[in-house]
Amino acid sequence: MQTNPTSDPAGHAGSRRDGYIYAFLFVLCVLPYLSTLWDSFVYDDGSQIVQNPYLRSFRYLKQILTTPVWSFKYARVPTNYYRPLMSVEYLVLYKIYGPLAYVFHLANVLTHATVVILLYAVTRRLFNSKPIAFVTALLFALHPVHTEAVAWVAAVPDLQLAAFLLIAFWFYLDLGEAERNRWWTPIAMNGAFLLALFSKEPAVAFPVIALFYEYALRADRHQTNWKEKLGRYGPLFLATGVYLAARVALIGGLVPKLLHPRLSWLSALLSAVSLFGQYMNKLIWPETLKMFYLFTPVTSFHDPAFLIGVAWILGLGFLAQMLWRRNRLLVLPLFWTVATLGLALNARWMPGNVFAERYLYVPSMGFCWLASIGLLALWDAKLIRPFVWARVALTLSAVKIVKRNAVWYNDLTFFKDGVEQNPDNANLRSDLGFAYWSVLDHTGAIQQWKVSLAKDPDNFWALNNLGMASVAAKHYTEAIPDLRHALNLRPEFSDAHLNLAEAFQGLNRNDEAQIEFQAAIDCSPLDSNAHNSFGAFYQATGRIQEAKSQYLLSVAAQPNAEALDALGDIAVGNGETGVAENCYRQAAEIDSFDSHAHYELVLLYGATGRVADALREFDLGERSDPGTNPLGRDAKAVVSKLKLAK
Repeated sequence: MQTNPTSDPAGHAGSRRDGYIYAFLFVLCVLPYLSTLWDSFVYDDGSQIVQNPYLRSFRYLKQILTTPVWSFKYARVPTNYYRPLMSVEYLVLYKIYGPLAYVFHLANVLTHATVVILLYAVTRRLFNSKPIAFVTALLFALHPVHTEAVAWVAAVPDLQLAAFLLIAFWFYLDLGEAERNRWWTPIAMNGAFLLALFSKEPAVAFPVIALFYEYALRADRHQTNWKEKLGRYGPLFLATGVYLAARVALIGGLVPKLLHPRLSWLSALLSAVSLFGQYMNKLIWPETLKMFYLFTPVTSFHDPAFLIGVAWILGLGFLAQMLWRRNRLLVLPLFWTVATLGLALNARWMPGNVFAERYLYVPSMGFCWLASIGLLALWDAKLIRPFVWARVALTLSAVKIVKRNAVWYNDLTFFKDGVEQNPDNANLRSDLGFAYWSVLDHTGAIQQWKVSLAKDPDNFWALNNLGMASVAAKHYTEAIPDLRHALNLRPEFSDAHLNLAEAFQGLNRNDEAQIEFQAAIDCSPLDSNAHNSFGAFYQATGRIQEAKSQYLLSVAAQPNAEALDALGDIAVGNGETGVAENCYRQAAEIDSFDSHAHYELVLLYGATGRVADALREFDLGERSDPGTNPLGRDAKAVVSKLKLAK
């Protein structure tokens, strides 16, 4: 039999083995996180996805690309978060699937699997070793410290950052290999790096890593001159400059708002050393994992947390020196870990939750590189029984991941876990209270808000929530001091302005109510709820045209049944039945359980003799009406007349 001389059976077998490895790693990544598909949107997810008007239309793409992440909600508040790629992903998923939580969780899980496969591929090239690549990918896939980054939808920037950094690194390695360096390789490298930059800020460490690799580690470093080296890493620094200039121009500075301004630079430096030690401890021993960690600034060189950090720095420095003598490429994992973690160590610009497990997602690649090399060295020396320990460790890690996934089931489980581990955290108490409020446990909610204020009398979240509860109970006078206190602490707090407006309206202090409604709109121009409340206020005071304007602004920001129902009611009052029908139909399409829209359509269709349409809408209205809508009686009367007429 004649054979093809160009065929390579060994090559085909190797490709099949690689395919099996990729498939195994993919399954290994996905299985422990499958339970997250039953989790809900929690914490920031609600604001960033469910209530985010930017996700309703591609016409907001400009705002997504040119404003901070929270600009849709806090128009007047400077923030440090410029991560347009996160919102672009949310926009695409929302437009295709709507606000289905499992879709967003699935996207996180698949991105994590992609990162693991990319890590395997990059590691295999970097160290020219399949075993190192496989063990690295295995450790990374099942490290429990990654649970937060994968299980929490809002942590997707860390996943995006990891994926695009690895792609950029892959193409960067191509630059040193003539047979792989194509004309488009630098374009691909810089494109991936720009996407990493617009995913999350720690990407700025990559040019420094490339510089270090180029001069200290790359195999051809002695054969290339400085111009050739600069041609490889220089564009990365240029891209970083473009990104930093964009931050200054678009969000008002590299770090527009210091979130811990009272922290001195000395304390920030000492705290950075302490935080570094805590992160290293968490990588080595991820036994206790939690969403919220108490940050205590370090003010003394004798602080135990600072000394632990110093011990880690000295130990890793000594290790780097040893590795440099043995094989300088082994220093890269340490350099990667420190460089990509660096920005997260400055507490002055970090959020209230200064220490977070998700910040380890990218730095932990360096740890996994080093750990895999060490484990394989022990295996070669016959000092460990790898298969026994591997099975035990991987099983325990997978079990821990699955158990921890349950924390993200809903807001109640999420904040209960947070309060259980941080009982003195006033913010968590306030958030848990709101979770109780959302499931109509008002007693539990108010209790948590009072505990929150007992721990922090200036907690503006709890003050606003208690004011909201008082307004809901029609205790308007009681609500006003809490809401004013909240606004003194945070003048740009749109929800507090809105609640205060409703308190004034309840007391018939309409001039003051109008001022507060307008303040809420000024703080959050795209808040459809604020526009609807302002519209209802105008409608109640007989200012119909102004009410209509607010409802139209609400629909423009985010199409919603409440505003469309109100516009339909105004059109009915003006005798514009065609406009009213269109509004009610749109409302019913948005919310099929909108009995108001269904019953109003019954009245409209009944008046014009459209019997079949009226009967259909009445049936839909009855299905969605628990019997509390007074329009049901009028609609039923119309249907009875239509049936008699038939």
